[in-house]
Amino acid sequence: LRPALSLLPASGIGALLQNNWLVDNNGGNCAVLGALLEVVGGNLSSDASCRDFLQGGAGQIKPLGQYGGPVPTRPPTSGSAAIDRGGCTDADSSQALGEDARVVPRPQDGDGVPGALCDAGAAEYTLNQPPGITLPPARTALAATPLPLGSTSGAIHIDDPLEHGLPVSLRLEPDHGTVDMATSGLTCTTGDGVDDLLLVCRAPLVALNRALQTLVYTPAAGFIGAEALRVEVDDLGAGGDDNLPRGAVADLAITVV
Repeated sequence: LRPALSLLPASGIGALLQNNWLVDNNGGNCAVLGALLEVVGGNLSSDASCRDFLQGGAGQIKPLGQYGGPVPTRPPTSGSAAIDRGGCTDADSSQALGEDARVVPRPQDGDGVPGALCDAGAAEYTLNQPPGITLPPARTALAATPLPLGSTSGAIHIDDPLEHGLPVSLRLEPDHGTVDMATSGLTCTTGDGVDDLLLVCRAPLVALNRALQTLVYTPAAGFIGAEALRVEVDDLGAGGDDNLPRGAVADLAITVV
């Protein structure tokens, strides 16, 4: 947040500040407004110019960019002083602060210490969590006959509540057969969605789950027996501000008769 006179209401009484994080502004973060601010808690400044602010956070913020959600933000970096330093209740209305500017639920436990507290600033620091894979019930396929695994039979579904709309990677690999899947809107590095022994694509979850509704498995010629369709998901670090990738693996059981 860059201090500016536009923060002042028309009455000129001052601005009510809560959970703000002022970082690295020329001349001091509160050089212009310091005496005109009503501070109600949870505020952090990277210098000592702000009255009644906690001090810290210099250089501990990411560049302005798209980190998920409807607007650009500057999330904290790992170990930032802004993590778990804010308040979780609006001082003006006493309402809970339910989400950040990215629509990420507040609070998140970003420092690893038991007990989640809201962060100072517009973006809540999130630790990445593994994605989830929901499989349909075990299936039976006829030998050498395509088996639809899409919406009519309960499609494979991937979930990651902190994915932020960024690309994740999906890998599909049967032991004894091939897969077909519509790949429009996906970036595929292995396979093209037609008779693939291995298919690896990346896209946001919305696009991947839509594509999975078109998935078809075909047993290899002459194969009869127990099959496992391996499903692997790598979120490529999209699920958290720590940028550490997390993955999940599941096998869909198919009996070929």
